[in-house]
This record gives sequence, structure tokens and C-alpha cells, in this order.
Amino acid sequence: MAHRFFDFAFRKLVREGKLDVELLNLYEEVKVKAQTLLEIFEKEGQNRTKFTYKTLAHANKEPAESSIKNAKTFFTHLRELIEKNLG
Repeated sequence: MAHRFFDFAFRKLVREGKLDVELLNLYEEVKVKAQTLLEIFEKEGQNRTKFTYKTLAHANKEPAESSIKNAKTFFTHLRELIEKNLG
């Protein structure tokens, strides 16, 4: 609802000549990109819900093990970097 009010007010300022039409064009481009990102976010949320809650637990084991391995690698490198810079 707030975005509609903003959209209306923004367009009104452009019509009244208080804002340049180029700002409206930039706003439209950003609005489209934001909407696309929101759609991707929602779709991925649905995919995660489906995978997490509608898949058997053993199907999650391999991705979970991979995530743990990646996290351990990340923290090992991070610890080495901190020790190198503090030591």
C-alpha cells in the first residue's frame, strides 16, 4: 500500500515539474529490478520450504554434510587469517 502512495506522489511531482522525468525513469528501472528480486526470493523460499519440510530427513543428509564441511573450511581459513594478522 505504501509503495502505491509513493508511486502516485512521485509521478505527481514529475507532472508538476518539481522532479525531472529522468528520476522517474530511474525509479521505474529500480522498481522492476526490486520486483524481480522479490519474486526470486519468494520462489527460493518456497523451494526451501518444500525441500526442508516435504523431503525425507535422509535426503537432507548429504547437503547438510556438505554445508558443515564448507563451514569448517571457511572457519579454518578465517582463524588462520586472524592469527596471521594478530600474531
